[in-house]
Amino acid sequence: IEQPLPAWDISGYQKLCASLETPILIDEGVYTPNDLMTLIRHQAADAVNIKILKTGLSGGKKIAAIAESAGMPCHLGSMFETGIGTAASIHFAVATPGISQASECFFPTTVADDVIEGDPFSQMPDSWTWSLPRGEGLGITLKADIDNALTR
Repeated sequence: IEQPLPAWDISGYQKLCASLETPILIDEGVYTPNDLMTLIRHQAADAVNIKILKTGLSGGKKIAAIAESAGMPCHLGSMFETGIGTAASIHFAVATPGISQASECFFPTTVADDVIEGDPFSQMPDSWTWSLPRGEGLGITLKADIDNALTR
């Protein structure tokens, strides 16, 4: 069950984890490595969902390492980002040990005109699996006329 209580209700999460067989996935409750350490200490989460727009790349790496050390499944989610954020999330998932699943990386499919060339994420692939963008940096290229792409 993903984030069934307010993020601040650690004792509520502790009670849920102790009484349910269904794993409790924490999402909005983890912004920093310290947030996850607090939940682990209180046995208040069974799994964690990392969103790099919220944690940053280095914070996400630290959170994933803590989750892996605790034997906690670690998922990668996303927020309402463009293809830039999706490319970064895909690279993060591939490069981070302990990420068991990446989900929700579909928001660019809802963008009418993304800011990256070729719109590689404009349609969800039949396999529901994105390919790792190849090339320099994130493997994507910003549109030459970026100002117009942002105002459409």
